[in-house]
Amino acid sequence: MVPREHEGPFEAFAGSRLLLLDHTHNLHSVFRDDTTLSGGLWDVLATLPSLVPPGPIGMLGLAAGTVPRIIAAHYPCGPTVDLSPDSPAPLRSCGAHNCHSGRLHHGSGGASSPSFPGRYRGASSSSSSPASERYLVHGWELDPAVVAAGRAYLGMRQLEEAGKLVVHVGDALAPEARVPGGFSGIIVDLFAGGRLLPQLTKRSTWEALRSRLAPGPRPRLLANLGQAPPRVPGMRWHSEAYTTLRAYEALEAAFEGDVSLLTFQSNTLALTGPLPAPEEWPGSLPPGLRHLGREGCWERDVYPLQTYQVPLSLF
Repeated sequence: MVPREHEGPFEAFAGSRLLLLDHTHNLHSVFRDDTTLSGGLWDVLATLPSLVPPGPIGMLGLAAGTVPRIIAAHYPCGPTVDLSPDSPAPLRSCGAHNCHSGRLHHGSGGASSPSFPGRYRGASSSSSSPASERYLVHGWELDPAVVAAGRAYLGMRQLEEAGKLVVHVGDALAPEARVPGGFSGIIVDLFAGGRLLPQLTKRSTWEALRSRLAPGPRPRLLANLGQAPPRVPGMRWHSEAYTTLRAYEALEAAFEGDVSLLTFQSNTLALTGPLPAPEEWPGSLPPGLRHLGREGCWERDVYPLQTYQVPLSLF
């Protein structure tokens, strides 16, 4: 818990509960009793439902549930199929090798877009929304201790018990990290030791993730690629920005160039699919998230490296 009078590196999060992992003390999750917003890039990651059809959302890199909590506060969430009394209960919690049903066991550009329920249409509670208009986050987290902390201190248990989050303890990049019929959208936020997972610099990894998306109108993938490369030629590059570049190039290859970029708080976020028009993002966001448009907009071909020669040794 950061004291409300705190001054220091986490001053912006005064009054919040923070989850800091490993020796880097990088910030992985944020929880506040008085707001669902984090004030960080998790808020942007949580806008994906406005750009994809209703259905299951894959959260690869769940941490302690910051993104699902924001999604649940701004979009209709819950089971994405109507359950009759004779139907099996929805999944609540999954371990690395088994799943439990029922109650939680604690442990291309320019085309017009379809009208998704995620686009703001006025306040709508999850319980009153038909199943066909709901989103349900399936989150994968490798470390069971992180899941336990999220349940105990950062509000994740309440999301599970409300049927708005399904937690899977296991490898987010394993072939089993999928749902029948595919995801409407996938959010990727995978880091270890303060660095982007090296697997994300491989085209084959992104192709495997693409295969987990549902067929149909515009499923998308939204990824945090880490440290943003400089957008002005001649500026010094942070060492991790080279990894971001390689991950972006791999993602772009896997999605045939259909990738947009947004720089937010020195991080690069990548979105697959058609370039969102301003009326889609931020225009279609719920009122509580629409302020994120002040930070920038989605763009194509924004890095100097795409027009200026870079050392081939990077690749």
